[in-house]
Amino acid sequence: MKWLTENAQYITSYDEVFNIAKVACNYSQPIAEMVTNAIIDAEGTVVIEEGNLDESFLEIHEGYKLNRGMLSDSYITAPNHDVRFEDPLVLVAHMKIDRL
Repeated sequence: MKWLTENAQYITSYDEVFNIAKVACNYSQPIAEMVTNAIIDAEGTVVIEEGNLDESFLEIHEGYKLNRGMLSDSYITAPNHDVRFEDPLVLVAHMKIDRL
């Protein structure tokens, strides 16, 4: 973590975000513009989904929804049956984890 902190390059301008989005979007300018606007206008995670339509569109939702993972009623912490985590620890792995 120390190495990441010391070598981090902060992205501050629209053009820097756009250039990164353009590479991530396989140099598709319209999609890169939508991704850049999503990153600039909203906080959270940007998820790109492939669809069957001929047009691209942007939907902004607050929070993040996991489509899979461990499900249990024990995780419900809010009265409206939402799960709220405070200071969660997140494991990021570059491979599938088969067993613990």
